[in-house]
Amino acid sequence: MTTPPPFQKPATFRQALPWISLVAFMFVFSYLNRAVFGPLLGFIEQEMDLSHSESTLFLLYIAIGYALSVLASAITCSLMRPRHMVGLATIASGITLMVLSQTHGKGMLSILFFLVGVASGHYFTAGLSVLRSLSHPEAWGRTIAVHELGPNASFILGPLLAAASATHFGWRATVFGLGAAGVLGGIFFLYKAKGGYETPMPTSFRGMKRLLTTPAFWVATWLFGMSVAGEFAPYSVLGLLLQDEFGFSAETAATLLGTSRIAPPLLVLYGGYLAERMGPVKSLRLCLCLHTASMALMTVPWLPTLTVGMFLQPVAAALTFPPLFLYIADHFDIQEQPLLFAIMAPLASLFGSGLVPQMLGLAGDLASFRLGFAIMAVFVGAALPFVRHKHT
Repeated sequence: MTTPPPFQKPATFRQALPWISLVAFMFVFSYLNRAVFGPLLGFIEQEMDLSHSESTLFLLYIAIGYALSVLASAITCSLMRPRHMVGLATIASGITLMVLSQTHGKGMLSILFFLVGVASGHYFTAGLSVLRSLSHPEAWGRTIAVHELGPNASFILGPLLAAASATHFGWRATVFGLGAAGVLGGIFFLYKAKGGYETPMPTSFRGMKRLLTTPAFWVATWLFGMSVAGEFAPYSVLGLLLQDEFGFSAETAATLLGTSRIAPPLLVLYGGYLAERMGPVKSLRLCLCLHTASMALMTVPWLPTLTVGMFLQPVAAALTFPPLFLYIADHFDIQEQPLLFAIMAPLASLFGSGLVPQMLGLAGDLASFRLGFAIMAVFVGAALPFVRHKHT
């Protein structure tokens, strides 16, 4: 193994910010590769004559591939430097998207959606490793807040791509262009990024039994799963709801969906400050209450009320992540955290970005997407009594 180039961790958060931002930029590609298909479901359904439950099944395939990949990355990330894993995962995702855009058979498409998840999943562990090499512990909340700009930016770009590009050129051209941009972004990161030179030790699964029997693990997994679901699931089907129940065109629905995602990137940095100021427990409880209320508003079959919930819900979901990561850091030793994330992240991803969107698709076919939102509100609110301080 060659000696890594000299690298000195930046002395302050401000000095580290450009390099943290570059990692967040790569998170945009990692997340957008999966999130773009929510706004594109209407176009895919029209071309392939699919029901809502059939189209959201593609999202489940992505989630399964992603979950397996995150689990495997606990081991594979120890075979190369995290910075290399981030760049190569982004390049692999881009190539897969380019091939997917040229594929027409439903069976082959299902395989490629699965492979998109597999390629994207290798970012998670490596990206966090690069961030840890750049950030000091006292700035971890702010670092995570900047990193969370990645998926929040993806939730704006996805609908805008659907409205601007897919409307004029077709969804396949949109996916191909995104894949090409991912390849170029991955190459740029490999050449320009800082940090992530130290190869992490392979995750040991020896403590799995003890972790699985710890109540705090299941609380953290529940919170993580509902947070992922809050970010991903409503976003995936809201465009279809606006078209089905309110008669919006696909372009107008995608534009409104993208507009509703403008606020979270502006407020997510405040989530990091809030978590550090209030503490993880109080800030998490506040975010969960806000999230439950916003999901309840989205169950009302009146467009103004739905719109309020539609704009409030992504803000609540985005604000949840910084205090959630602090909550995890508070309840688990640093030696336990690699194993914790190796188990928790796949479960949360499979649940939040696969099973919950599939549940919403089934609800849309059987009754209304609003029934699915009601079920989500119950699950988010039910977590509140279990968010406690470590020693109570």
